[in-house]
Amino acid sequence: MSESDRNATEISILGHKFTLRGREEPAYMQELAAKVDERMKEVAKPKPGEPIHRVAILTALMLMDELTRVRRTLDAERQRFDQASRSAAQMDLKLQTLVAEATQPEHREALHMEEQPEILEMGLGTRVRDLFDENGA
Repeated sequence: MSESDRNATEISILGHKFTLRGREEPAYMQELAAKVDERMKEVAKPKPGEPIHRVAILTALMLMDELTRVRRTLDAERQRFDQASRSAAQMDLKLQTLVAEATQPEHREALHMEEQPEILEMGLGTRVRDLFDENGA
Protein backbone atom coordinates (compact mmCIF):
# COMPACT_ATOMS: atom_id res chain seq x y z
CA MET A 1 0.00 0.00 0.00
CA SER A 2 1.60 3.29 -1.04
CA GLU A 3 1.42 6.48 0.97
CA SER A 4 -0.96 7.94 -1.63
CA ASP A 5 -3.44 5.09 -1.01
CA ARG A 6 -3.59 5.80 2.70
CA ASN A 7 -5.76 8.22 4.59
CA ALA A 8 -4.43 9.90 7.71
CA THR A 9 -6.35 11.23 10.68
CA GLU A 10 -5.51 12.54 14.12
CA ILE A 11 -6.99 10.67 17.10
CA SER A 12 -6.76 10.86 20.87
CA ILE A 13 -6.88 7.90 23.23
CA LEU A 14 -6.66 8.54 26.98
CA GLY A 15 -5.29 11.99 26.25
CA HIS A 16 -2.50 10.70 24.02
CA LYS A 17 -2.46 12.03 20.45
CA PHE A 18 -1.82 9.67 17.53
CA THR A 19 -1.90 9.83 13.76
CA LEU A 20 -3.69 6.87 12.19
CA ARG A 21 -3.02 5.94 8.59
CA GLY A 22 -4.97 3.38 6.58
CA ARG A 23 -7.27 2.76 3.66
CA GLU A 24 -10.37 3.39 5.75
CA GLU A 25 -12.10 6.73 5.68
CA PRO A 26 -10.84 9.15 8.37
CA ALA A 27 -14.33 9.39 9.90
CA TYR A 28 -14.42 5.61 10.38
CA MET A 29 -10.95 5.54 11.94
CA GLN A 30 -11.99 8.36 14.28
CA GLU A 31 -15.16 6.45 15.22
CA LEU A 32 -13.11 3.36 16.11
CA ALA A 33 -10.62 5.43 18.09
CA ALA A 34 -13.46 7.10 20.01
CA LYS A 35 -14.86 3.68 20.95
CA VAL A 36 -11.43 2.45 22.08
CA ASP A 37 -10.92 5.66 24.07
CA GLU A 38 -14.32 5.21 25.74
CA ARG A 39 -13.55 1.60 26.67
CA MET A 40 -10.10 2.43 27.97
CA LYS A 41 -11.58 5.19 30.15
CA GLU A 42 -14.06 2.66 31.57
CA VAL A 43 -11.23 0.25 32.37
CA ALA A 44 -9.01 2.97 33.87
CA LYS A 45 -11.78 4.56 35.98
CA PRO A 46 -11.55 2.21 39.00
CA LYS A 47 -7.73 2.56 39.10
CA PRO A 48 -6.72 6.17 38.43
CA GLY A 49 -3.07 6.50 37.48
CA GLU A 50 -2.86 2.95 36.09
CA PRO A 51 -0.14 2.83 33.41
CA ILE A 52 -1.58 3.18 29.91
CA HIS A 53 -0.06 -0.11 28.75
CA ARG A 54 -1.92 -2.02 31.49
CA VAL A 55 -5.17 -0.25 30.61
CA ALA A 56 -4.56 -1.06 26.93
CA ILE A 57 -3.91 -4.75 27.70
CA LEU A 58 -7.03 -5.07 29.88
CA THR A 59 -9.10 -3.27 27.27
CA ALA A 60 -7.74 -5.52 24.51
CA LEU A 61 -8.62 -8.60 26.58
CA MET A 62 -12.15 -7.33 27.19
CA LEU A 63 -12.65 -6.54 23.51
CA MET A 64 -11.24 -9.95 22.47
CA ASP A 65 -13.63 -11.63 24.92
CA GLU A 66 -16.58 -9.79 23.37
CA LEU A 67 -15.39 -10.57 19.84
CA THR A 68 -14.95 -14.26 20.67
CA ARG A 69 -18.44 -14.49 22.20
CA VAL A 70 -20.00 -12.73 19.21
CA ARG A 71 -18.16 -15.02 16.79
CA ARG A 72 -19.36 -18.10 18.68
CA THR A 73 -22.92 -16.80 18.57
CA LEU A 74 -22.56 -16.06 14.86
CA ASP A 75 -21.17 -19.56 14.22
CA ALA A 76 -24.10 -21.10 16.10
CA GLU A 77 -26.56 -19.02 14.07
CA ARG A 78 -24.81 -20.06 10.83
CA GLN A 79 -25.14 -23.70 11.85
CA ARG A 80 -28.85 -23.21 12.59
CA PHE A 81 -29.30 -21.48 9.23
CA ASP A 82 -27.42 -24.25 7.41
CA GLN A 83 -29.56 -26.91 9.09
CA ALA A 84 -32.75 -25.01 8.20
CA SER A 85 -31.52 -24.68 4.60
CA ARG A 86 -30.81 -28.40 4.39
CA SER A 87 -34.26 -29.20 5.83
CA ALA A 88 -35.93 -26.86 3.34
CA ALA A 89 -33.99 -28.44 0.47
CA GLN A 90 -35.03 -31.94 1.61
CA MET A 91 -38.67 -30.87 1.83
CA ASP A 92 -38.42 -29.29 -1.63
CA LEU A 93 -37.04 -32.54 -3.07
CA LYS A 94 -39.84 -34.53 -1.43
CA LEU A 95 -42.42 -32.12 -2.80
CA GLN A 96 -40.93 -32.30 -6.30
CA THR A 97 -40.97 -36.11 -6.09
CA LEU A 98 -44.62 -36.12 -5.02
CA VAL A 99 -45.59 -33.74 -7.81
CA ALA A 100 -43.66 -35.80 -10.36
CA GLU A 101 -45.33 -38.99 -9.13
CA ALA A 102 -48.78 -37.40 -9.20
CA THR A 103 -48.34 -36.43 -12.85
CA GLN A 104 -47.45 -39.98 -13.94
CA PRO A 105 -50.30 -41.70 -15.90
CA GLU A 106 -50.65 -44.57 -13.40
CA HIS A 107 -51.12 -42.09 -10.57
CA ARG A 108 -53.63 -39.96 -12.47
CA GLU A 109 -56.11 -42.82 -12.54
CA ALA A 110 -55.66 -43.37 -8.83
CA LEU A 111 -56.34 -39.69 -8.26
CA HIS A 112 -59.28 -39.72 -10.74
CA MET A 113 -57.50 -37.28 -12.98
CA GLU A 114 -58.28 -37.25 -16.69
CA GLU A 115 -55.38 -37.42 -19.05
CA GLN A 116 -57.09 -35.07 -21.51
CA PRO A 117 -59.50 -32.41 -20.26
CA GLU A 118 -62.95 -32.40 -21.82
CA ILE A 119 -62.94 -30.28 -24.95
CA LEU A 120 -65.84 -27.90 -25.34
CA GLU A 121 -66.32 -26.40 -28.74
CA MET A 122 -68.12 -23.15 -28.88
CA GLY A 123 -68.41 -20.88 -31.88
CA LEU A 124 -69.33 -17.27 -31.90
CA GLY A 125 -72.78 -15.89 -32.58
CA THR A 126 -75.56 -18.36 -33.22
CA ARG A 127 -73.87 -21.36 -31.68
CA VAL A 128 -73.72 -19.56 -28.32
CA ARG A 129 -77.45 -18.83 -28.55
CA ASP A 130 -78.09 -22.47 -29.51
CA LEU A 131 -76.32 -23.60 -26.36
CA PHE A 132 -78.49 -21.38 -24.22
CA ASP A 133 -81.60 -22.45 -26.04
CA GLU A 134 -80.78 -26.13 -25.52
CA ASN A 135 -80.36 -25.61 -21.79
CA GLY A 136 -83.61 -23.71 -21.48
CA ALA A 137 -82.13 -20.30 -20.98
